[in-house]
Amino acid sequence: DTVPDGFPFSPPFDPPMEPEKRLAAGEEIKAKGNALFKEGKLDAAVLKYDKCLRYVDAYPPLDGDAARAGRLACHLNSGICHLKEGRQKQCVAACGRALEIDAGSVKGLFRKGCAHRQLGEYEMAIEALEKAAGLDGEDEAIKKELAKAEKELKKYRYGW
Repeated sequence: DTVPDGFPFSPPFDPPMEPEKRLAAGEEIKAKGNALFKEGKLDAAVLKYDKCLRYVDAYPPLDGDAARAGRLACHLNSGICHLKEGRQKQCVAACGRALEIDAGSVKGLFRKGCAHRQLGEYEMAIEALEKAAGLDGEDEAIKKELAKAEKELKKYRYGW
């Protein structure tokens, strides 16, 4: 992690950091990751999202809506970074972790579907994208990606 954010690699354990301070630190670190993402520094952003998760998940792991939302955002954001960098398997893994938190995450399903399609895993892509479309049937990007996956599956299976 080469971009300073004012926080150590992981939260202090002796004495332990108070839960509220860990959550606030995690939010600041995640915000730094978001800024890096906007600058196009995707690898550095992923490192910040991972660091935020270390703060939220340090023993004892934080619970509550804010911690859950932070975890979800970090996994989704890591997923898009990996997808943009051509690391589809890491994207699938990050989105899988996001979907463990919120099985109805349209972003998680869409990004996972995109990654599967790019890997040539068309059935898995279609499954994820159909779930995303079922949750947000108006999203044109989902419809477009689903159509691509279906076309590529036909081409793979039948040669046309």
